[in-house]
Amino acid sequence: MITNFLHDNYKNITRVSILDAKKVFYPMKYVLEKRDILIDDDSALIILPFPEDIKYPSNTKMTDAGMLWDYKVEISINNQSALTENQLMRFLNKKVIVVFHHNDGKIIFGCNEMPLQYGYSEDNSVNPAAHCGYSVECRGNSYYSKVST
Repeated sequence: MITNFLHDNYKNITRVSILDAKKVFYPMKYVLEKRDILIDDDSALIILPFPEDIKYPSNTKMTDAGMLWDYKVEISINNQSALTENQLMRFLNKKVIVVFHHNDGKIIFGCNEMPLQYGYSEDNSVNPAAHCGYSVECRGNSYYSKVST
């Protein structure tokens, strides 16, 4: 579900919060009512990316309940410290909700009933000028209501 989405908000993302879907209350009802989500920064994985480090392509399919969005959120991290890897490992193979924070609000992907699957991989390159770090990938389906509220 995307909330407070304006065309240029993707350029202004200042922070990404990845939340364990089992530890946050954000049910489908809230998604369809366009409600906000409460975030506990201590239990979240917080990433401070550059806008060019984020990609979130999606495909859509219309169903009886509304439009089904198939998301693939990708975030590049240009850092290979042990601390970064330990933080990334905390969420490995968990179901998550992803929140992009921007100047005018939030963009929220997933909910309790339809969370995204979290994973990450190490990015290495033999080219010293190339990106070395990690790639975080969160993918899954989410509904966007046909009914405007």
